[in-house]
Amino acid sequence: DYIYGLDAQQADRRFVIIVEGQYDALAISGLSVGTNRVSQNQADVINALCKEVIVVPDKDRAGRDLEEDAIRYGWSVSFPVWDKGVKDVAKAVETYGSLFVLKNIIEHRETNKIKF
Repeated sequence: DYIYGLDAQQADRRFVIIVEGQYDALAISGLSVGTNRVSQNQADVINALCKEVIVVPDKDRAGRDLEEDAIRYGWSVSFPVWDKGVKDVAKAVETYGSLFVLKNIIEHRETNKIKF
């Protein structure tokens, strides 16, 4: 039930961005659940931050599980537009830079579960 990056979340932030891996979280000061599933305990801690939650799954089959959890907990999911070889946030930051990636994540968040 560990959440990487929890101590880096600041009160003045509007969003909490959840990713799978620690390197992804570190690259954007987000949260990592350490896997492609979110436990109920992790969700409770994340929801206690009282921020808009945006989940950014890796662009692979396992990332779909994280999308399902986002639906279950009522969170947004972001489907950023990145080149074909970029499958996660860390690689996107390496390729495009952190500001572009954060902007891209926020702009491509989706709250409509039907569109997931």
